[in-house]
Amino acid sequence: MKDALHFEHLPAYAAFLLDHKAREFTTEQLRLLRELKVPMLKFYEGISDEQLIEGGVERTKKFLQHLKDNEVEQYIESSIAEWLANQIPLFSREKLLPEDITLISFMRRKLFRNFLPAYTTDITVSLRIMEEVDAFTVKFDTLCFKHLMELQQRLYEQAEALAHIGNWTWDLNTKNLVWSEEMFRIYELEHKDNANEYDIRKFTHPEDAAIVDEEMERTIRTLQPHDFYYRIILNSGKEKHVHAKGQPETNKEGVAVRMFGTLQDVTAQKIFETELKKSEERYHGMINEVQDYAIILLDKQGKILNWNKGAEKIKGYTAEEAVGKNFSIFYTEKDRSENLSGQLLQRAREEGRATHEGWRVRKDGTVFWGSVVITSLHDEAGQIFGFSKVTRDLTERKLAEEKLLRYAEKIERKNKMLEEANKELESFSYVASHDLQEPLRKIQAFTSRLLQKENDNLSEWGKDVFSKVQLSANRMQRLIEALLNFSRLDKTQEGFEQVDVNMMLDEIKNNLQEVAESKAVIIADPLPVMNVIPIQLQQLLSNLISNALKYSKPDVPPVVKISYGLKEGRAIPGNSALDLNKYHHITISDNGIGFEQQYAEKIFELFQRLHGKSEYEGTGIGLAICKKIVANHHGFINATGKPGEGAEFNIYLPSERKTELA
Repeated sequence: MKDALHFEHLPAYAAFLLDHKAREFTTEQLRLLRELKVPMLKFYEGISDEQLIEGGVERTKKFLQHLKDNEVEQYIESSIAEWLANQIPLFSREKLLPEDITLISFMRRKLFRNFLPAYTTDITVSLRIMEEVDAFTVKFDTLCFKHLMELQQRLYEQAEALAHIGNWTWDLNTKNLVWSEEMFRIYELEHKDNANEYDIRKFTHPEDAAIVDEEMERTIRTLQPHDFYYRIILNSGKEKHVHAKGQPETNKEGVAVRMFGTLQDVTAQKIFETELKKSEERYHGMINEVQDYAIILLDKQGKILNWNKGAEKIKGYTAEEAVGKNFSIFYTEKDRSENLSGQLLQRAREEGRATHEGWRVRKDGTVFWGSVVITSLHDEAGQIFGFSKVTRDLTERKLAEEKLLRYAEKIERKNKMLEEANKELESFSYVASHDLQEPLRKIQAFTSRLLQKENDNLSEWGKDVFSKVQLSANRMQRLIEALLNFSRLDKTQEGFEQVDVNMMLDEIKNNLQEVAESKAVIIADPLPVMNVIPIQLQQLLSNLISNALKYSKPDVPPVVKISYGLKEGRAIPGNSALDLNKYHHITISDNGIGFEQQYAEKIFELFQRLHGKSEYEGTGIGLAICKKIVANHHGFINATGKPGEGAEFNIYLPSERKTELA
């Protein structure tokens, strides 16, 4: 069909609800129906909530399955067909009122919105889903109202054809009033040969007595038929609405001598009309009060017929200023020159629905990014008599998207720069691995041989110089090896494994010579089995413990404390507030020389040292390697310290692989 609905985001959301929330969805639906006091629930007062939920879960699953399969049209058609066949008790055609449809639609929209946080935290996706829910709801409501009106009309026509309409005859000379049996049934009176014995006037509603007298007098005077409605009050106090029709009978002189007519009890029809009017007023009132959407009606040429608060809020015009004008006043000069508004109306005529997003103009000349849906409206003959138009102000979303686009372009440029830097680093790694290490090894070898064979021939100054050459060569060797280790971290082929970190820590302590030499004390909480890259985690812990021992205070035995706990992702400093994952939190603290907190970020940079080479050995690469290892695990690391009071390093590693959580 030309205006068939096909959704992009709603099927995936429905699949999530079907797989994980079907019962909760049904329970929440019942709660909202009670909260909104939907009138039709009064027919289920004798049924427990549990019975209603059990009976409703399967229907919920069927509904969600249709949405999941993007079979919205089929669901709407089958639902309407079942309803018209009176097979769905919840939508019993003898019980359903227009206000039920309105409230059910409001409930359904609120229901879908309530479960969104469990499905996604992406605001854009949430907005898209609710737009599609709105489109589904509008189509479903439109068909329900259409069929309800047709159904009520048919029922009324059938009732009229089968109704026992009371007949009466009134002799104007004798004042004798003769009623049919049906007349007595309407008034709920016993049969009398002359109905005047009952003083019929007393049954007329006091507020309508003047109307009855006037119509009867006019019929006698003008000899024209009468056709009017009025109310009667029975002996029981019950009030009825009746429809009176009558005409006079004249003699040869043309004077009215008799009147005859019919009287029909139309109480049910009047009640329905009153309730329908209230429902329509309530529906239009709800539409008028909506402030997040501009909801307006257009005639066939695009002239504005109504105006709600949302339209005034979004577009800046009052109802008096907007009604009667063509909706093209909201379009930019460029769009008006290209007749965009006319193109959208034509598309809605041809396809039943037109959507568009673009800049729109407010009354004060400022612009906003509007999302527009225009739907064609048809009469009973299928002819278009106008359009409904719903506009949303999505300026904030548009600006955010443009900001993200600029950010993405910036990231793309940086990625290209990083690719170039990585190529240069690979070239450096090759040089460091081959070209630099080869002459360095020769320097180390020749100086060692020279010191061994010519030691007796060298002066003390010469021996000292060659010793310094050896120390410098050894330091350069360590620096090259550290750089190579750092560069290889990006290209590691090691996989993630389940590792008992307690055993790993014991191995590190046994391998660290500094532990015994410094009489260090290492205190550790029990550590869990973690999913990590083993060789990298071992290097991370080894580097941090070695640093704690290296930067200890003179004559004070080092004390290293390792503590553990689990932490929520959103509670990690500097991490996203939307991160719902859990992280392993390992803290390594010491009683060493510490550092100024202003250098907490700098110490993780390549070649950054806070002390001279003569004070403490090191390459300035160890902590940069630690940061790279944590990044490889999709984690975080930070440091705090105070001069003379020690340092503390906090490591956060995901408790599950990021790829598994995605």
